[in-house]
Amino acid sequence: MGDTALKPVVLLNQSAAGNGTAFLLDYRFGGMVQRNIVTVSMNAADTITIQGSVDGGVTWVQAAAPRTGGAGPFIDTITGPFTHLRIAKTGAAGGAVVQGII
Repeated sequence: MGDTALKPVVLLNQSAAGNGTAFLLDYRFGGMVQRNIVTVSMNAADTITIQGSVDGGVTWVQAAAPRTGGAGPFIDTITGPFTHLRIAKTGAAGGAVVQGII
């Protein structure tokens, strides 16, 4: 079996409130996998939440504490057997950029 290559990805880049795109994660080895997520920039009036799914993107749970305040960058390390990952943004006061190594 070959090595798994992690790659940097822009998980969210938007001004509007709502859920970002769901990203399929490499979870074939099962167990708990750590992934680093960086909120690069956001408006102080908005909130960014990292969400994970263990059932193929049907049900979403909060994978890290929500980030507010806009004084990033914020770095979160999430650990879990997630099959999918997405970013939820509340508030439409300004743009937000979230990147991850997935």
